[in-house]
Amino acid sequence: NPYKLIYISSIDYYKHQWNVVEAVSRLREKGYPLRLDLYGNANPKALVQLENLIQKFDKDREYISYKKEINFNAIEKIYHNSDLSIFASSCETFGQIIIESMASGMPICCSKMSSMPEILKDGGVYFDPLDINEIAKALQEIIDSKDLRLSKSTKSYNYAKNFSWEKASEETFSFFKQVLEGG
Repeated sequence: NPYKLIYISSIDYYKHQWNVVEAVSRLREKGYPLRLDLYGNANPKALVQLENLIQKFDKDREYISYKKEINFNAIEKIYHNSDLSIFASSCETFGQIIIESMASGMPICCSKMSSMPEILKDGGVYFDPLDINEIAKALQEIIDSKDLRLSKSTKSYNYAKNFSWEKASEETFSFFKQVLEGG
């Protein structure tokens, strides 16, 4: 069976899906039986760049596919049927997709830029999303070690429990109350 990788996010220049495509292709050349599924609404110009790179590395679409945007209700099934989540963004205010991956209990390879390390903490394997070699190294590290996958996925799952819409709304209203009371 191929090792199933997913990258759920909009397709855009700062998301670096093409670097992930190339990193996965390099690992395939080393003999890793990988499959990469990319999901998300696309910036049309960024999609052209992504499609060109997929064509370059996997012209027959044997192991890389772009599935477009998915229905929110289908996300849980996609996580359940995958082995590893990747997130390679270099600019995020808050990584909602990271929280979803964490809550799924699957191992995560993630960009070390922006807000991701604050959210994921030590629950993932990090890489520079601009460095294809570093992406490939992070993927290889987590794929090669069952113990690392278990350790990271357990940590990230437990960290995800700290996030909820209820908690966020309570903290937001508490902040507004403090401001209004001058404290």
